[in-house]
Amino acid sequence: MRIFLCTLLALFSTLSSAESDFEALYAKLEPVLEEFKTPFSLFIFNLDTPKFALQVAENFPLATCILAGKDHVPAEANYPDNIIVLSKPLTIADLKNLIQTEHFHLLVGFNTQNIKNFNFVAKALANHYVLQEGFEVPSEIVEGKTTATVKSHWYSKKQPSFNLISRGSQMIVSISPQNENWSYNIIKPAGISLITFLALQGSHPTRQFLKDEAFSVDWCYYNGLAPWDIYVTGKRIECLPYSIESHFEDNPSLFLRGLLEQPTPAALKAYLAPQ
Repeated sequence: MRIFLCTLLALFSTLSSAESDFEALYAKLEPVLEEFKTPFSLFIFNLDTPKFALQVAENFPLATCILAGKDHVPAEANYPDNIIVLSKPLTIADLKNLIQTEHFHLLVGFNTQNIKNFNFVAKALANHYVLQEGFEVPSEIVEGKTTATVKSHWYSKKQPSFNLISRGSQMIVSISPQNENWSYNIIKPAGISLITFLALQGSHPTRQFLKDEAFSVDWCYYNGLAPWDIYVTGKRIECLPYSIESHFEDNPSLFLRGLLEQPTPAALKAYLAPQ
């Protein structure tokens, strides 16, 4: 990890100060990304154009790039499978909600100097982060939190929290079943919760694609699945048994497709409310 940090520090201290110089940025970032041998998440915030994210995603299939902060409409680019686009322009309140539910390997933020408390947000959201403020050259890579407490979604205070620990390039979620004194570990996928994706107006992959994908999941293996146990990782759906033995719906596939029909975050919240 020390070698990784030193490499990143050397990388970003020599970056071109112009955000538009994506080719130079990519050329220097490439050897760092090659250090990852398992799937990893890269949260790219407030980028004016998706060009940089597209180049990373296309050349590093182990990366899941979450493009957020601006309204990057899918029509403007032919996004590869391992890009997730959140189209809602994020407020500081959205980012604080995001802290409750998500964690990333690396965060790269652009033009965040006018976003109050963004350093706090970046530290809480990722293992490591770098911020490029306008035309200032980033001078250091900052170590964020490699341990965190995350919830399965932010709409309900009743949802349990889980301990997340980063071990090398893997994120491990430690879960203790209700009323039990033992625990088990799950590797967190390099993506985001479906609930987060919908609440922040995820536009890629499309909702229709995710509806179709729901049919390919063998739901018989997930008898204890709750809707917030479903992750979007690139164009795939992955299910994690966070809510073991807490069955939510008799037909999780049907319930998932119902989630994807909700037109607004308010409708989504109402749909998730206990009946």
